[in-house]
Amino acid sequence: NEVDILTSGTTVTVGLPDDVTIANDLTVSGDLTVNGTLTSISTSEVRVEDKNILLGDTSTPTDTTANQGGITLAGATNKTIQWLSGTGSWTFNQPINIVNSGTLQIAGTQVLSASRVLSNVAITGSGNTIDNVVLDAGTF
Repeated sequence: NEVDILTSGTTVTVGLPDDVTIANDLTVSGDLTVNGTLTSISTSEVRVEDKNILLGDTSTPTDTTANQGGITLAGATNKTIQWLSGTGSWTFNQPINIVNSGTLQIAGTQVLSASRVLSNVAITGSGNTIDNVVLDAGTF
């Protein structure tokens, strides 16, 4: 049960013999660096003031190091949002529900509205099949 304290300039190193448990609140006023292979947080809510969370922060990031990175929500089956380098896109393994009369846009152009109106979409090429379509916006 000993504590070693070493000083070097303005750095103070505290060496503890085993795992440390702090029973009450701990406030760190400066930066906090945690080194290890797993950081586990057991809490009911995580609050982050920053509006950007950086994932996959390696010294030389590439699309390969980013592959399959994202967010996983555990449930009966995992719900994921992942970057897949093979498709060069974000991939959701669950449906996306756009609420409150939102729209789906591609490159700033609305292609689907909350009233299920598909617009600004061209179907080109050979061998395209469209089934069960009702057109009620005019004569074609």
